[in-house]
Amino acid sequence: MDPYTDPIERDHEAVRNRIKSRFGVYLPNRVGVAERLAYCALALALLAHATLGLCMDDLVIPSRRGPHTHLHGWQAWLAAGSVYLVAMSLISRVIDHHDKRDNEVSYRQFEQVCWYLSAALVIVSFFVSVIARIFAW
Repeated sequence: MDPYTDPIERDHEAVRNRIKSRFGVYLPNRVGVAERLAYCALALALLAHATLGLCMDDLVIPSRRGPHTHLHGWQAWLAAGSVYLVAMSLISRVIDHHDKRDNEVSYRQFEQVCWYLSAALVIVSFFVSVIARIFAW
């Protein structure tokens, strides 16, 4: 477990492991209501932003400093795919909370795969954008 996680969550994880090893009883993980609502709201906002950007063929990537990045065509589709994967990983956390089976490892693996594929799509989108500017497509 990550040393920077909440101490209460670390204690809960330790208790879960002790009960499982001693009694063979599985205790499912827990995610608070506020955290679940935040995950769902963020996933919904990401889905809405990406879908609206694709419908208008102008996916805007906001920036703190400098101008925002506007993606069109294939770059927008790749970046939207990346946003959809991030939203899927957020929703998988909520589903994992409601799933009472002993399969947290598979949910974590799914979440990692979503994040890695999302990063790969962003990198490919960036390179497609650079190549398109070089060849002035």
